[in-house]
Amino acid sequence: MTARVRTIVAVTLLVALTGCGAASQSLSSLPEPRDGRSGLKLSGTFEGRTLAVSDGLPRLVLQDCRARHDIPAEVCFASRSMDGSPVVVGLANAEAIASEGRMEAAQARCATVAACREVTDHALVFVRVDDTVKQATGGSVSISELRDAERYVGELRLRVGGGRLSGTFDVVPRPDPEAEQGADA
Repeated sequence: MTARVRTIVAVTLLVALTGCGAASQSLSSLPEPRDGRSGLKLSGTFEGRTLAVSDGLPRLVLQDCRARHDIPAEVCFASRSMDGSPVVVGLANAEAIASEGRMEAAQARCATVAACREVTDHALVFVRVDDTVKQATGGSVSISELRDAERYVGELRLRVGGGRLSGTFDVVPRPDPEAEQGADA
């Protein structure tokens, strides 16, 4: 091997190792899964169709679920079903549910996110698949951990949209790729 070839190999290895170090640093900033159950997992039926969601890092939407998804909820988990359809689960009164640990789901008419947040006697849950939004009419929701704007952990078993959905969630904010790039610059 000539000196020029050794130099090229050395530079290539250095660049590769530096890239690996940066990648491991970015991965370490991701939220850690709880017992391998991180994300949103749902299965069941909704409006006569089978629905399955398995997303390790769904989008956590806070305070603007009505603007983005037409759901009067303060906390939403946005993802896609296995067939690619957009799916959003909205918890209108997450803090009330968390304070009880487990709450029965029921319908309530509330015109604003603030009015829905004030309901404390039952869980208000909305599910949107494609352009169809339905409010849960029964079932239950439990929240075992709620760190406002940081982590939402729980289970749901709902009667909604003429069917039943059940699943688990352990949802955290997604890392902001632009912020990570800005930090590296």
